Amino acid sequence: MKAILFPTDFSSNANQALEYAVEIAAQTGATLLILHVYAPILSKENPFRSMIADEVADASREAGGKLKVITDTIAKEYTAILCKAQISVGEPVDEILNASKVNKVDLIIMGTLGANKLSKMIFGSNTSAIIEKSECPVLAVPSGCSYRPPKRILFATNFSFKELESLKKLALIAQTFHCEIILGHVDVSIDEESDESNSMENFMKEVITATSYSKISYKIENDHTVSMGLDKIIKDSSIDLFALFTHKRTWFEKIYNPSLTAKTSHYTEIPLLAFHHLI
Repeated sequence: MKAILFPTDFSSNANQALEYAVEIAAQTGATLLILHVYAPILSKENPFRSMIADEVADASREAGGKLKVITDTIAKEYTAILCKAQISVGEPVDEILNASKVNKVDLIIMGTLGANKLSKMIFGSNTSAIIEKSECPVLAVPSGCSYRPPKRILFATNFSFKELESLKKLALIAQTFHCEIILGHVDVSIDEESDESNSMENFMKEVITATSYSKISYKIENDHTVSMGLDKIIKDSSIDLFALFTHKRTWFEKIYNPSLTAKTSHYTEIPLLAFHHLI
């Protein structure tokens, strides 16, 4: 891993997500780029748009001071990390995605919630949109989640060979932390004789061959819904990080949907690592 992008809104949740960014950068030797995106209150169509320049200048000075405190602290406590800071002005999702491409980052790490009710809605939505559109993996750290080195990572699988590229990237992270990857699958079939163990065994062998990583096991859960089954695996296997391969942001939205989190509370307690397939 060569570069990590960490977008921040300077909220307490973002500061907690920063712990993951710093620790992963320290463990992998990656350059850490800390990005703050300022979205002007006044639009270009506003009759007072001449005020935008002053607004942006003031906001940039304030953000620059906060970024300097962060980078100076990291430089003092983690001397091996190369840390850079950047301020962008514009629409947050576009600016974050552009920064990830320009800097050729391998991972985006960000919080799922912001500092207040309004920024919770905006920043949470931004995280979901970035998961949907990003060409690189996105690690979303939920509010209140303090950093702990991962010991067990759950990867939700449907035995698809399209997942192998994502698992190769996941194995590099797992190898860095010497942790176990658990391949998790939920059987929602009503057929009592259904047994997907053979499919899982064969898929696990393919994964071990493709990743050259041996600390991989599996868990199959029978449940009425995939989300409930995965939540049970997370709880029973003491999972520290939940990873998945997705074509859409559907999974992310379901996990953080208020109507669902009451039933799948463990999703909200650990980071989510999403590998998005754009094709």
